[in-house]
Amino acid sequence: MCGLPADRRALPLTDARNLPWPDSVVQAVITSPPYWGQRDYGFDHQIGIEPTWPEYVDALVEVGREVRRVLRPDGCLWLNIGDTFNTRTVIRPSSHQAGLGHDNESTRLSWAEARDRGLVRYSARQPAMKDKDLMLLPMRVAAALVDDGWWLRCDVIWSKPWGAPENAPDRPSRYHEYIFMLTPTAKTKFYKDRCPEAARSVWEFPVGVGGDHRAVFPDELVRRCVTLSTDPGDVVADPFAGSGTTPRVAESMDRIGWGQDGAPSEHYR
Repeated sequence: MCGLPADRRALPLTDARNLPWPDSVVQAVITSPPYWGQRDYGFDHQIGIEPTWPEYVDALVEVGREVRRVLRPDGCLWLNIGDTFNTRTVIRPSSHQAGLGHDNESTRLSWAEARDRGLVRYSARQPAMKDKDLMLLPMRVAAALVDDGWWLRCDVIWSKPWGAPENAPDRPSRYHEYIFMLTPTAKTKFYKDRCPEAARSVWEFPVGVGGDHRAVFPDELVRRCVTLSTDPGDVVADPFAGSGTTPRVAESMDRIGWGQDGAPSEHYR
């Protein structure tokens, strides 16, 4: 389990609600789950294509319970989640969430094709939402995790210096996402002075870019979280490891990198 396999397909493939790791051994979890209602990764029981947003929140609360089980008492969860608008839209098959700004014509389905495959999102069916509302899903997930026993220590704003343009003419274009710092207890290992560029709650760096125009989890995001909340030799894990950015960067910093994923074929970071 220690280390990242050279072949990405060798990552353990399990549901993030049933992690293959022992209790209380991980110092930091740095992860970004699939964003709700935006991408179909093509495997059973995936998170992110639930019919309604409360079901998505409930799924991430379940993931949070497993993460809390594997974390040390002074450990930390760094959770990156993007938001979306309440619109009638197609959930597209792809290698990454649309919110990070990359798309491919070949992956687009017509409404009828997507409807027949159960890959459509209906704005009228979302509780307590109007059409075109910003859904505030990152905040709703964070609040639900707090209700389930987590400590929310900080909401970091990831400011992106560039990104794909948004088409809406009647609102500002969004160039930010949220990274929540959550802990299983009130006291956590944290080294604020080690990373001056991350000492404040607004972090600016671009999205990572992989091959075939795929957006990937930025190395810089992982580097900052590892520096702030772990020591050499600590275990750093990602239950949505995708292309393996978190364990790869962790191992380059003399930590032990663990990763697992639910998607058997497509990587989304």
